Amino acid sequence: MKTKTILAIIPARGGSKRLPDKNIWPFAGTPLIAHTIKLARRCSAVDRIIVDTDSPKIATIARRYGAEVPFLRPAQLATDKALMVDAILHSLDRLAAQQRYRPDFVMLLQPNAPLTIADDLNRCVAVTKTAGVESVATVAATQPLLFTIKPNGTLEMANRVRLTSTNAQQLPGGYLFTGSVFLIKTSVLRRVRRFFTPATRPVEIPRWRAIDIDTAEDLALAELVYRNRTALNQRIKQLTSNRK
Repeated sequence: MKTKTILAIIPARGGSKRLPDKNIWPFAGTPLIAHTIKLARRCSAVDRIIVDTDSPKIATIARRYGAEVPFLRPAQLATDKALMVDAILHSLDRLAAQQRYRPDFVMLLQPNAPLTIADDLNRCVAVTKTAGVESVATVAATQPLLFTIKPNGTLEMANRVRLTSTNAQQLPGGYLFTGSVFLIKTSVLRRVRRFFTPATRPVEIPRWRAIDIDTAEDLALAELVYRNRTALNQRIKQLTSNRK
């Protein structure tokens, strides 16, 4: 059986308003995006690693850490309103036209999720080996009581679900996309133009590793967790073991 090719794409737009230069901000002594590049390099199933960016500065740093940046993202696909999927599809089109490279799968890796580990990627790849699986995404368990704030300042259950109990144990568990890893067949991505489909399979990761960096607060928290991740993981295992 022919080995399926997997292209890892790391999107890294230069403009970030809430945290300027977020993708190359120092994180535990290394540019943030470097952690994701190193992560992708530890996944043996990945065929190529490409950083999709409009920024020459980000491109230089990405290449330094072992990623390819064969071209820069066009300005019209790097605005606040531009959809990331359009930029990814544009990259796929250019790779096909210029290099005749057409991967079987696209693995989207976000540079603002430095707590992602190689096992997360390997588990996603393993799921795709099941017959019929076309899309996989990492998720984390979440508090089932989720609310939105209405324009008048009052609370409303997310998805307008009717609240019948405040006892979390009586409510169905919920999950959120971590946004850190999406793995999808290229043909499906081209057809649906999004990374999530009704047939997407989940790969669950611990909540403490599901930190998505968008603000200075996120960055500080993620760095604190990252520096103490070994001790934190050991403590969680210890507490879980004692409970059995």
